Amino acid sequence: MNDIAARLPRKIRNDVGLELRSLLTEQLTAAGRASGRAPDPEMAMKVVNDFGQPDEVARRYRSGSLELIEPGQVPAFLKLVALTVGLQWALTLPRVSQGSFSEWWLSWGLGAFWWVGVLLTCFAVMSWFRRRLPAGSDAARQPAQAWRPTARDLALQPGPAVIQWSLSAVLIAFFAAPAWTVGHLLPGTTGGVWAVYDDPFSRYLLPPLLAIMVARLLLFALVAVRQRSSDSVEIIRSGLWVCFVALLWWAQLRWQIFANVGVNLGFKSWLVIFLIVNTVQIAMSAPRWLARV
Repeated sequence: MNDIAARLPRKIRNDVGLELRSLLTEQLTAAGRASGRAPDPEMAMKVVNDFGQPDEVARRYRSGSLELIEPGQVPAFLKLVALTVGLQWALTLPRVSQGSFSEWWLSWGLGAFWWVGVLLTCFAVMSWFRRRLPAGSDAARQPAQAWRPTARDLALQPGPAVIQWSLSAVLIAFFAAPAWTVGHLLPGTTGGVWAVYDDPFSRYLLPPLLAIMVARLLLFALVAVRQRSSDSVEIIRSGLWVCFVALLWWAQLRWQIFANVGVNLGFKSWLVIFLIVNTVQIAMSAPRWLARV
Protein backbone atom coordinates (compact mmCIF):
# COMPACT_ATOMS: atom_id res chain seq x y z
CA MET A 1 0.00 0.00 0.00
CA ASN A 2 2.77 2.41 0.88
CA ASP A 3 4.56 1.65 -2.42
CA ILE A 4 1.50 2.96 -4.25
CA ALA A 5 1.01 5.88 -1.86
CA ALA A 6 4.57 7.06 -2.47
CA ARG A 7 3.64 7.57 -6.12
CA LEU A 8 0.54 9.70 -5.41
CA PRO A 9 0.08 13.41 -4.62
CA ARG A 10 -0.01 13.97 -0.88
CA LYS A 11 -3.51 15.48 -0.87
CA ILE A 12 -5.11 12.21 -2.10
CA ARG A 13 -2.59 9.76 -0.62
CA ASN A 14 -4.47 8.67 2.50
CA ASP A 15 -7.91 8.57 0.85
CA VAL A 16 -6.66 6.40 -2.01
CA GLY A 17 -4.63 4.22 0.36
CA LEU A 18 -7.62 3.48 2.57
CA GLU A 19 -9.80 2.83 -0.48
CA LEU A 20 -7.24 0.38 -1.89
CA ARG A 21 -6.89 -1.37 1.46
CA SER A 22 -10.63 -1.93 1.63
CA LEU A 23 -10.84 -3.03 -2.01
CA LEU A 24 -7.94 -5.49 -1.78
CA THR A 25 -9.31 -6.91 1.47
CA GLU A 26 -12.64 -7.59 -0.24
CA GLN A 27 -10.88 -9.23 -3.21
CA LEU A 28 -8.76 -11.39 -0.91
CA THR A 29 -11.84 -12.51 1.03
CA ALA A 30 -13.62 -13.33 -2.22
CA ALA A 31 -10.58 -15.28 -3.50
CA GLY A 32 -10.46 -17.30 -0.27
CA ARG A 33 -14.18 -18.03 -0.48
CA ALA A 34 -13.88 -19.12 -4.13
CA SER A 35 -10.96 -21.47 -3.37
CA GLY A 36 -12.65 -22.91 -0.30
CA ARG A 37 -9.78 -22.12 2.07
CA ALA A 38 -8.65 -19.34 4.34
CA PRO A 39 -6.61 -16.56 2.71
CA ASP A 40 -2.87 -17.02 3.07
CA PRO A 41 0.23 -14.96 2.09
CA GLU A 42 0.52 -16.70 -1.30
CA MET A 43 -3.09 -15.89 -2.13
CA ALA A 44 -2.60 -12.30 -0.97
CA MET A 45 0.43 -11.86 -3.25
CA LYS A 46 -1.58 -13.17 -6.22
CA VAL A 47 -4.42 -10.74 -5.52
CA VAL A 48 -2.01 -7.83 -5.24
CA ASN A 49 -0.13 -8.69 -8.45
CA ASP A 50 -3.37 -9.30 -10.37
CA PHE A 51 -4.53 -5.86 -9.27
CA GLY A 52 -1.50 -4.25 -10.93
CA GLN A 53 2.01 -2.96 -10.41
CA PRO A 54 2.40 0.04 -8.04
CA ASP A 55 3.23 2.39 -10.95
CA GLU A 56 0.24 1.20 -12.96
CA VAL A 57 -2.21 1.47 -10.04
CA ALA A 58 -0.97 4.92 -9.04
CA ARG A 59 -1.34 6.12 -12.64
CA ARG A 60 -5.07 5.32 -12.50
CA TYR A 61 -5.53 7.82 -9.69
CA ARG A 62 -3.44 10.62 -11.16
CA SER A 63 -5.07 12.93 -13.66
CA GLY A 64 -3.44 15.73 -15.61
CA SER A 65 -0.44 16.00 -13.29
CA LEU A 66 2.90 17.22 -14.60
CA GLU A 67 5.59 14.65 -13.82
CA LEU A 68 9.17 15.77 -14.39
CA ILE A 69 10.30 12.51 -12.77
CA GLU A 70 8.31 9.31 -12.99
CA PRO A 71 7.38 8.08 -9.48
CA GLY A 72 9.24 4.81 -10.00
CA GLN A 73 12.44 6.76 -10.71
CA VAL A 74 12.25 8.96 -7.61
CA PRO A 75 14.35 6.62 -5.37
CA ALA A 76 17.12 6.52 -8.00
CA PHE A 77 16.96 10.31 -8.34
CA LEU A 78 17.25 10.84 -4.59
CA LYS A 79 20.15 8.39 -4.31
CA LEU A 80 22.06 10.19 -7.07
CA VAL A 81 21.35 13.59 -5.51
CA ALA A 82 22.54 12.36 -2.11
CA LEU A 83 25.63 10.78 -3.65
CA THR A 84 26.70 13.81 -5.70
CA VAL A 85 25.95 16.43 -3.05
CA GLY A 86 27.47 14.31 -0.27
CA LEU A 87 30.60 13.63 -2.34
CA GLN A 88 31.16 17.31 -3.03
CA TRP A 89 30.70 18.11 0.66
CA ALA A 90 33.05 15.32 1.74
CA LEU A 91 35.78 16.44 -0.66
CA THR A 92 35.53 20.15 0.19
CA LEU A 93 34.74 20.16 3.94
CA PRO A 94 38.46 20.02 4.87
CA ARG A 95 38.69 23.56 3.48
CA VAL A 96 36.79 24.74 6.57
CA SER A 97 40.06 24.41 8.51
CA GLN A 98 41.61 26.97 6.16
CA GLY A 99 38.82 29.50 6.51
CA SER A 100 35.37 29.65 8.09
CA PHE A 101 32.28 27.50 7.82
CA SER A 102 30.26 30.39 6.33
CA GLU A 103 32.82 30.86 3.54
CA TRP A 104 32.70 27.15 2.73
CA TRP A 105 28.89 27.08 2.81
CA LEU A 106 28.49 30.07 0.48
CA SER A 107 30.87 28.52 -2.05
CA TRP A 108 31.24 24.73 -2.14
CA GLY A 109 28.53 23.86 0.39
CA LEU A 110 25.58 25.66 -1.20
CA GLY A 111 27.06 25.22 -4.67
CA ALA A 112 26.72 21.43 -4.38
CA PHE A 113 22.99 21.77 -4.99
CA TRP A 114 23.55 22.60 -8.65
CA TRP A 115 23.70 18.81 -9.01
CA VAL A 116 19.97 18.74 -8.21
CA GLY A 117 19.21 20.86 -11.27
CA VAL A 118 21.46 18.81 -13.53
CA LEU A 119 19.96 15.49 -12.41
CA LEU A 120 16.40 16.86 -12.56
CA THR A 121 16.96 17.90 -16.16
CA CYS A 122 18.39 14.48 -17.09
CA PHE A 123 15.53 12.57 -15.44
CA ALA A 124 12.92 14.87 -17.01
CA VAL A 125 14.35 14.28 -20.48
CA MET A 126 14.40 10.50 -19.91
CA SER A 127 10.76 10.59 -18.69
CA TRP A 128 9.74 12.62 -21.73
CA PHE A 129 11.25 10.07 -24.11
CA ARG A 130 9.82 7.12 -22.15
CA ARG A 131 6.26 8.53 -22.25
CA ARG A 132 6.57 8.85 -26.03
CA LEU A 133 7.88 5.33 -26.47
CA PRO A 134 5.69 3.50 -29.03
CA ALA A 135 3.28 1.10 -27.36
CA GLY A 136 4.38 -1.75 -29.64
CA SER A 137 8.12 -1.42 -29.04
CA ASP A 138 10.13 -4.16 -27.32
CA ALA A 139 10.66 -2.00 -24.22
CA ALA A 140 6.94 -1.30 -23.89
CA ARG A 141 6.02 -5.00 -24.25
CA GLN A 142 8.36 -6.27 -21.53
CA PRO A 143 6.36 -8.07 -18.81
CA ALA A 144 6.52 -6.51 -15.38
CA GLN A 145 8.13 -8.50 -12.61
CA ALA A 146 5.91 -9.71 -9.79
CA TRP A 147 5.85 -7.27 -6.91
CA ARG A 148 7.21 -8.47 -3.58
CA PRO A 149 7.19 -6.63 -0.23
CA THR A 150 10.60 -5.81 1.18
CA ALA A 151 11.58 -5.61 4.84
CA ARG A 152 13.89 -2.58 4.97
CA ASP A 153 14.08 -2.60 8.76
CA LEU A 154 16.85 -4.81 10.16
CA ALA A 155 14.76 -5.24 13.30
CA LEU A 156 12.30 -7.33 11.26
CA GLN A 157 15.06 -9.70 10.10
CA PRO A 158 15.83 -12.04 13.07
CA GLY A 159 19.45 -12.92 12.24
CA PRO A 160 20.70 -9.43 11.30
CA ALA A 161 18.68 -7.94 14.19
CA VAL A 162 20.67 -9.88 16.80
CA ILE A 163 23.99 -8.86 15.21
CA GLN A 164 22.90 -5.23 14.89
CA TRP A 165 21.67 -5.06 18.48
CA SER A 166 24.86 -6.64 19.87
CA LEU A 167 27.17 -4.34 17.90
CA SER A 168 25.12 -1.29 18.88
CA ALA A 169 25.25 -2.22 22.57
CA VAL A 170 29.05 -2.63 22.43
CA LEU A 171 29.47 0.70 20.60
CA ILE A 172 27.27 2.52 23.10
CA ALA A 173 29.32 1.13 25.99
CA PHE A 174 32.54 2.21 24.26
CA PHE A 175 31.12 5.64 23.43
CA ALA A 176 30.08 6.15 27.06
CA ALA A 177 33.60 5.63 28.46
CA PRO A 178 36.29 5.25 25.78
CA ALA A 179 39.19 6.04 28.14
CA TRP A 180 38.09 3.40 30.65
CA THR A 181 37.49 0.83 27.88
CA VAL A 182 40.82 1.43 26.16
CA GLY A 183 42.63 1.40 29.48
CA HIS A 184 41.29 -2.09 30.28
CA LEU A 185 41.67 -3.52 26.77
CA LEU A 186 45.16 -2.09 26.19
CA PRO A 187 46.78 -1.83 29.62
CA GLY A 188 50.09 0.02 29.61
CA THR A 189 51.89 3.03 30.91
CA THR A 190 49.45 5.52 29.40
CA GLY A 191 46.31 3.40 29.61
CA GLY A 192 43.44 5.25 27.97
CA VAL A 193 44.54 8.77 28.86
CA TRP A 194 44.65 9.77 25.20
CA ALA A 195 40.96 8.79 24.82
CA VAL A 196 39.63 11.15 27.50
CA TYR A 197 36.75 13.38 26.45
CA ASP A 198 37.02 17.15 26.64
CA ASP A 199 35.36 18.23 29.91
CA PRO A 200 32.60 20.50 28.49
CA PHE A 201 31.63 17.86 25.93
CA SER A 202 31.60 15.12 28.57
CA ARG A 203 29.52 17.24 30.93
CA TYR A 204 26.91 18.78 28.64
CA LEU A 205 26.65 17.01 25.25
CA LEU A 206 27.55 13.40 26.02
CA PRO A 207 24.54 12.65 28.31
CA PRO A 208 21.83 13.55 25.75
CA LEU A 209 23.72 11.67 23.03
CA LEU A 210 23.87 8.55 25.21
CA ALA A 211 20.19 8.90 26.14
CA ILE A 212 19.20 8.99 22.46
CA MET A 213 21.40 6.00 21.63
CA VAL A 214 19.96 3.91 24.47
CA ALA A 215 16.37 4.90 23.58
CA ARG A 216 16.89 3.90 19.94
CA LEU A 217 18.44 0.59 21.01
CA LEU A 218 15.45 -0.19 23.25
CA LEU A 219 12.97 0.63 20.47
CA PHE A 220 14.97 -1.53 18.06
CA ALA A 221 14.75 -4.42 20.53
CA LEU A 222 10.99 -3.84 20.97
CA VAL A 223 10.37 -4.08 17.21
CA ALA A 224 12.69 -7.11 16.89
CA VAL A 225 10.95 -9.02 19.71
CA ARG A 226 7.42 -8.22 18.53
CA GLN A 227 8.38 -8.61 14.83
CA ARG A 228 6.15 -5.72 13.94
CA SER A 229 6.23 -1.98 14.30
CA SER A 230 3.71 0.86 14.33
CA ASP A 231 3.48 4.41 13.06
CA SER A 232 4.08 5.87 16.53
CA VAL A 233 7.18 3.75 17.11
CA GLU A 234 8.56 4.61 13.67
CA ILE A 235 7.97 8.33 14.25
CA ILE A 236 9.84 8.16 17.56
CA ARG A 237 12.71 6.14 16.08
CA SER A 238 13.03 8.49 13.12
CA GLY A 239 12.85 11.58 15.32
CA LEU A 240 15.55 10.24 17.65
CA TRP A 241 17.75 9.45 14.64
CA VAL A 242 17.39 13.00 13.30
CA CYS A 243 18.12 14.49 16.75
CA PHE A 244 21.19 12.27 17.18
CA VAL A 245 22.66 13.27 13.81
CA ALA A 246 21.86 16.94 14.45
CA LEU A 247 23.63 16.87 17.83
CA LEU A 248 26.67 15.18 16.27
CA TRP A 249 26.80 17.83 13.53
CA TRP A 250 26.77 20.47 16.29
CA ALA A 251 29.58 18.64 18.08
CA GLN A 252 31.52 18.32 14.82
CA LEU A 253 31.31 22.04 14.03
CA ARG A 254 31.30 23.72 17.46
CA TRP A 255 32.71 21.43 20.15
CA GLN A 256 36.03 19.83 20.98
CA ILE A 257 35.18 16.19 21.60
CA PHE A 258 38.47 14.73 22.88
CA ALA A 259 40.92 16.55 25.13
CA ASN A 260 43.89 15.37 23.05
CA VAL A 261 44.13 17.61 19.97
CA GLY A 262 45.45 14.87 17.68
CA VAL A 263 42.83 12.34 18.76
CA ASN A 264 40.13 14.98 18.39
CA LEU A 265 41.23 15.77 14.81
CA GLY A 266 41.37 12.10 13.84
CA PHE A 267 37.98 11.33 15.35
CA LYS A 268 36.36 14.33 13.66
CA SER A 269 37.81 13.25 10.30
CA TRP A 270 36.00 9.93 10.69
CA LEU A 271 32.90 11.57 12.17
CA VAL A 272 32.31 13.82 9.17
CA ILE A 273 32.09 10.74 6.92
CA PHE A 274 29.68 9.07 9.36
CA LEU A 275 27.53 12.22 9.45
CA ILE A 276 27.40 12.64 5.68
CA VAL A 277 26.33 9.00 5.23
CA ASN A 278 23.61 9.33 7.89
CA THR A 279 22.40 12.68 6.56
CA VAL A 280 22.09 11.12 3.10
CA GLN A 281 20.19 8.15 4.56
CA ILE A 282 17.78 10.49 6.36
CA ALA A 283 17.18 12.46 3.15
CA MET A 284 16.50 9.21 1.27
CA SER A 285 14.19 7.87 4.00
CA ALA A 286 12.10 11.04 4.33
CA PRO A 287 9.88 10.34 1.28
CA ARG A 288 9.15 6.84 2.60
CA TRP A 289 8.19 8.24 6.03
CA LEU A 290 5.84 10.76 4.41
CA ALA A 291 4.29 8.12 2.14
CA ARG A 292 2.96 5.85 4.90
CA VAL A 293 -0.80 5.40 4.79
